[in-house]
Amino acid sequence: MRLFIWAFILSVLFTHLADAQSHINRAHSDTAAILGLLFQKKLLLVPDEYSLNEIQHIPSMAPKISYDAQTGHWTAISQSYKQSHKRRYRKTNGCTIVTTLVVKVSDRSHKVVSRKKQKTLIPNFE
Repeated sequence: MRLFIWAFILSVLFTHLADAQSHINRAHSDTAAILGLLFQKKLLLVPDEYSLNEIQHIPSMAPKISYDAQTGHWTAISQSYKQSHKRRYRKTNGCTIVTTLVVKVSDRSHKVVSRKKQKTLIPNFE
């Protein structure tokens, strides 16, 4: 009888733990909804001649989206590339300007929590 009671208590305990973990990891939105929201708010770096559907097939231009279950935020990272021959790169092969935009969106309210834009100059060498 004792063995039956312990088995019952352990089975109830394990089912509640599994159920609690499934509620934590569940997102209310999917990546397509978040992409559409960010594109609508113009928070994705997309070149003028491309649409959102076209850049999905180009790996270097496609935004990277991930979900953090602990904070309940979606993180979208998009990049754009541009060539320049200005300043100290004027007399060399120029440089590539990489602009990175990191946007965090709340899963429940769909509001932008934070955004960070960073520009990096990478010299072009042969």
